[in-house]
Amino acid sequence: MEFRFESAARDVVRVTDGSDIRFIPASTDNAEYRLLCDGRPADPVSGLPAIEPVIILEPLSEEE
Repeated sequence: MEFRFESAARDVVRVTDGSDIRFIPASTDNAEYRLLCDGRPADPVSGLPAIEPVIILEPLSEEE
């Protein structure tokens, strides 16, 4: 999976997983974006695994 800002404005994250592409608004009000940035510890009571924070790459330049 690749996480990359869509543009220099850094307001949208492009999530690429094989041929699937989706976009996540890059806002601290967005729970999915916060989960990408902050991760989540494991919850042994509910059995949920930990989620590690991801590295969001800079947008591709026009030359790339």
